[in-house]
Amino acid sequence: MPRRRYTDQQILNAIERSRGLVFLAAQALGCDPATIHHRAQKNDKIREAIEIERGRILDFAEAKLLEAVRDGAAWAICFLLKTQARSRGYVERQEVTTSQKVAIVRDAEELSDDELAAIATGRGRVATKETTS
Repeated sequence: MPRRRYTDQQILNAIERSRGLVFLAAQALGCDPATIHHRAQKNDKIREAIEIERGRILDFAEAKLLEAVRDGAAWAICFLLKTQARSRGYVERQEVTTSQKVAIVRDAEELSDDELAAIATGRGRVATKETTS
């Protein structure tokens, strides 16, 4: 059975409709994802279309994350700090001192919602040095 040839425009349209998700674009075209990956290696327009659509998705997700941060969602604040503020000392392993001055050392993902909320609202703090009670 002869292989079906897809025009650049067909591939570009499928990439746009699938928001840059190659497997979904391939499914819509009825081809293997490798077909699109192979064409993207040879064709700058196809490669750029994938990058642009993926960039749009990332921007959308980042905008939603920032909305959650602005709304005071502790999980969003914690995630943003752990991923974007490492140079300021927000790393996976931290010491958390609550208003009762109890030092707890553990991985950030083990923090309770109450501890994250205390950090987010200023009732608790994250420190990289050991403090005494």
